[in-house]
Amino acid sequence: MVKKLFVILLSCSYIFLAACGASSDSQAPEDDGPQGINPPDNSQGFTQNMRLFGGGLQMCGISQDNAVYCWGKDNNGELGQAKNIPVGDELPNSTTTLTPRKVSGLPDIETMDADYSRSCAVDDGGSVWCWGKDFVSGDSSYTPKVVSQLNSITRITTSQESVCASNLNTDLFCWGYNEFAHLNVEDNSGLVENPSPFNWNQLAKTQRIAMASGSSCLLTPWGIPYCLGFNHRGGLGTGSETEHVTEPEAVIMTEGQSFTEISAGFDHFCALGTDKNVYCWGYSLSLDEFVNTPRKVENLSGITKITSFFEGGCALNEAGEVWCWGRNNSGVLGYKRASGDYWKNQAVQIELPGKATDIASAEYFNCAVGDESFQEDIYCWGSIASEHYLSTATDQPVRTNYNPIPLMPYTIED
Repeated sequence: MVKKLFVILLSCSYIFLAACGASSDSQAPEDDGPQGINPPDNSQGFTQNMRLFGGGLQMCGISQDNAVYCWGKDNNGELGQAKNIPVGDELPNSTTTLTPRKVSGLPDIETMDADYSRSCAVDDGGSVWCWGKDFVSGDSSYTPKVVSQLNSITRITTSQESVCASNLNTDLFCWGYNEFAHLNVEDNSGLVENPSPFNWNQLAKTQRIAMASGSSCLLTPWGIPYCLGFNHRGGLGTGSETEHVTEPEAVIMTEGQSFTEISAGFDHFCALGTDKNVYCWGYSLSLDEFVNTPRKVENLSGITKITSFFEGGCALNEAGEVWCWGRNNSGVLGYKRASGDYWKNQAVQIELPGKATDIASAEYFNCAVGDESFQEDIYCWGSIASEHYLSTATDQPVRTNYNPIPLMPYTIED
């Protein structure tokens, strides 16, 4: 099946990237080296009011002056950095960096989203800019390019080679990978080349949409998610037993239950309840089990924001604590996995220096910004904190575990 093949290819790609961590030619960051425990002079106020947005192998943040900074792995231009393009079939050298690098060529940015191999942003005039891999042509763009067919956009959502953008009228336009028709547009081909209107039919319009690989869930104004697309083992939570749901169907919920926020990992969805608890369905709470209706994640309360990574999720609560659950692949739960310690069905707290103010999840790592106790720093954990992420042959610090690490020893670059 295509979906299973894609999972295998994605997993193999990740293993290959991790294995390449010992190569100083392609994986060493282009930084000036450690700068000490204090933030560099040019970083003062850098993380104040910063909003984080997770990607695939990258992470981005919008600073309070509406500039975009990205860090992580840059295999297809997803960090938005111009490169010298080699002649012929040779590919540009990939970059791995803990340095938040400013994405040049952008106007003031209001919001953004990112996923595997691609980043997109909405500027203050409602235009959409994307950089990284082009789903249609297969080419990589190392600097932002405007999506000319869109205007007056207010929100954008990306996932696994699909993008949806919502405008001021709550019209939704989607394009990209569509093999399971989860984009719900008139063009039912496997690849939608241009932004196309989402078919709302009788469903109330909403800007809250989350996309997993081949499936989508929309959170209606009254807090009920409607899902469609790939429905492996009933993972959409609608009660349908068909493997391909072609029109949005309501998720089965308990009486009186409603949600305020929704997010998606690779094969699952999580939603924040009006009771400030988190509920997940799909493949996210235990090994080899699909949860067919929203199930509460234990150990959580007073939650204000949720995120999802490849096979799990994280939550930020009212006290500024960060809690995560799911598969501890690459230390996304904040510690190196011991033998047999594979899944956490209940949330575990991440050890951070103080009160977090925002969080985001990439495929294989998570990041947080916080109050003054963070000392103008960004803390990340997971693959980005592992010994494989950076070259140990350089003078950069060796990552000996998967606990949250600060990025600030590396100079912020404008």
